[in-house]
Amino acid sequence: MNYLRRYKERGFIMKDPWQDETVEYSRDRSKTKTRGAYIVEYNVYNATTRFNSDTSVTIATQCTVGYLHHLVDLSKKWTGPISVSTFVPGWDYLQAKLIIENLRKCDQNIAEKVTFHLFYPKRYPPSAGNASNNLYANFTSGCVREAELPSKKSFVKERLVRYPVCTARNIARIGTESLYILTMDIEFIPSDNLMTKFIDFLDRQAKSNKQSNLFKNVIYVLPIFEIKEHIKIPSTKDDLRRLLKLEDAFVFHQFKCSACQRFAGFENWTLSKSSTEIKIFNVTKWQKFWEPVHIGYKDEPLYDERFHWDDLRDNIHQIYELCRADYEFRILDNAFLVHSPGVDRGRPKLLGEQTNMRLFYKAVQDIDKRYSEHNSTLAYCTSQYKNKPSKRFYKYLNTKSRGA
Repeated sequence: MNYLRRYKERGFIMKDPWQDETVEYSRDRSKTKTRGAYIVEYNVYNATTRFNSDTSVTIATQCTVGYLHHLVDLSKKWTGPISVSTFVPGWDYLQAKLIIENLRKCDQNIAEKVTFHLFYPKRYPPSAGNASNNLYANFTSGCVREAELPSKKSFVKERLVRYPVCTARNIARIGTESLYILTMDIEFIPSDNLMTKFIDFLDRQAKSNKQSNLFKNVIYVLPIFEIKEHIKIPSTKDDLRRLLKLEDAFVFHQFKCSACQRFAGFENWTLSKSSTEIKIFNVTKWQKFWEPVHIGYKDEPLYDERFHWDDLRDNIHQIYELCRADYEFRILDNAFLVHSPGVDRGRPKLLGEQTNMRLFYKAVQDIDKRYSEHNSTLAYCTSQYKNKPSKRFYKYLNTKSRGA
C-alpha cells in the first residue's frame, strides 16, 4: 500500500496547505501557547546551567519521540545551550516525558545544557494510549540505556501523522535566549569546540574592525557532511579531509542532491589546510539549489509553517527569504557538521512531493510581497531557484489561493 493511499484511507489529508492565508508567526513563548493548529508547551524541562546570551550559541533543533536519543552524542560535543522542540501527539506526549526524564537523570550533559519544549496538534491531545501500546514499562528507578529507549513504535508512526518540521524549528528558535542560533537537525554533530571557537572568531572580527557588521543581515555557513556506517565521526578538519580522501565521507546528500550543500569554492575548502581558529573562507550570495545550515542572529526570519517534513523544500523557502532580505552568506573554515553515520542514498516519494512545488512557489510569492521594497534583490534571487513557473502557473496558484 503506497504512502499516499494510506494517508487518504486514514483521513489525514487536510485542505491543501497553499490555500491557507499567509500568517505572521508569533515569537511569544508563554508557558503554554496556541500556535495555529498546535498547542505548545515551552520550557517543560529547563537546562540547569544558565548561559550568557552574549557569549553563547544555542543549537535550535527538533524531533519526534524516536529521535530524542541523538541528544546523548550532541550534548557531549556541544559546549553551549540546546533548545529542543519535540512533536508529541497522543500517547507520544507521555512517552516523551518519560524518555526526557530518564535522559536528564542519567546524562549530566543533557540535564545541564538542554531545554525541552513539547507541542502537539489540537486534534491529538495527550493520551495514555492502549494497554498493548504501553511503551513505558521498561522505565524503572534505574537508568535505561540509550539502545533500550523505545523508538520503533509511536503515535506518529502508527497514525501516520505528518510532521510539521517548520513549526518545530520555529518553536525551538523561539525557545532560545542566545543572540546567536544554529538551527539544525538533531542528527548532526559539530566539530570540536565549535561554539567557543565561533565566539572567539566574532571577538577577533570586532577587535580588528574588519567586519563592522557582524550579524545584521549576515549568516555564517557551516559545511555539512555524511559518513559511512561504522566510521568514527571526525572532530577536526584534518580528520574530515582524511575520510574524504578515502571516500568514507561525502558532502551531505551527495547521492540525493549533490548541489544542495555545495557552495562556491567547496573543493578548495576541502583541500585547504586546517587551523585551530575559525576563519571566513568565502563570502557569497545564495546560489541555485543551495540549502546552507548556518549560525545566524536571533531575529532572522522564521520558517514558513505551512511546510511539513515531507515537503522537500522545507528549508529552501527560508533561504530564499534571506536572499530577498539581502543577507550575506559568510562560509566558515575549520568548522563543520557531520550527520550521524550512514549515507543517505534517497528516499521513496512521499505525499508532500505532489504538493510542495505549488506550496513552494506560493511561499515565494508571499515572500516577494513582504519584500516588495527590496527590488534590488528580486531579479537575482528569483533567477536562483529551479524551474521558475510560467505566468499561466502563477495564475493557477492565485486561483487556488482564493479557494476556487
